[in-house]
Amino acid sequence: MNKLGKFLLVVTSLSPILFAYAVNSVSKGDSTAAYYFTICGVGFSVIGFLILWFCKTQISIETLKIKKVKSVDKQAIAFLVIYLMPLFADNAIDFRAHPWTAIYVIAIIGVVVYHSNAFAFNPLLALLWYHFYEIENEDGMTYMLVTRKLLRKQSNTIKVVEIADYVYMDRE
Repeated sequence: MNKLGKFLLVVTSLSPILFAYAVNSVSKGDSTAAYYFTICGVGFSVIGFLILWFCKTQISIETLKIKKVKSVDKQAIAFLVIYLMPLFADNAIDFRAHPWTAIYVIAIIGVVVYHSNAFAFNPLLALLWYHFYEIENEDGMTYMLVTRKLLRKQSNTIKVVEIADYVYMDRE
């Protein structure tokens, strides 16, 4: 999947912020904006489920020997603050009057996540009980591993699929 996989991971990571904008729009009485944010959020979530299905059924399986494991789940708090920051600044910018501003903010977050390879957290996958690990293989290369398993020992051999450059998903 590589570049497409990377792009789709970014898209799915934005779905919770779209739902947050939808809730914010409802609280301000703007049902039209809430409708559009909800439709986009649902669409991005569906893409996330399709990625999971595709990874579990269509991508060839590789064996990955893990030498070191480090959980990066705790980075979720920082990402949530970044994702929700535009809502805190909502008094300064009226997203109802300026919908392109909301689109711009979401696009900037997406571009930054895409180009920085910041896949240490994806809120949609976290809601589905996936964990995020920084792993090192036998050759000393560092990768991101997405899995539902709790990895408790440093040395493991697991079956994975590559969903983007340097990003693997456990093939449970």
